[in-house]
Amino acid sequence: MAAYWLEKEYLSKHPDAIDLEKWQACSFAAKSYIQIGNLGKASQMALYAIQLEPGLPDGYYLLGECKYLAEESPHDILRLVDYAARCDDPPPQVIRNPLDYTYTPNLYYFGL
Repeated sequence: MAAYWLEKEYLSKHPDAIDLEKWQACSFAAKSYIQIGNLGKASQMALYAIQLEPGLPDGYYLLGECKYLAEESPHDILRLVDYAARCDDPPPQVIRNPLDYTYTPNLYYFGL
């Protein structure tokens, strides 16, 4: 499983990796945990991504998605999405899906 490998093999065995690489690993791990329904681990990875790179939006969007799927407070979810929208774009060397920053946030607004 990708999430387990990213968390246990990459992140734990490479603590000296640059923060941006660890941030991306956390983001991918959070997405993988969401896909298998492990919202607790997904939230943990999203929070770690925020801790590593608080100026980048992915951790906030992923934490918002976890809260949305767990049917938590819409106010908290929208605050996370609004905050993420004010963050910087990830640097160009980072693999990213542009829909994560345009389409996905709208799902929270229209789904709530």
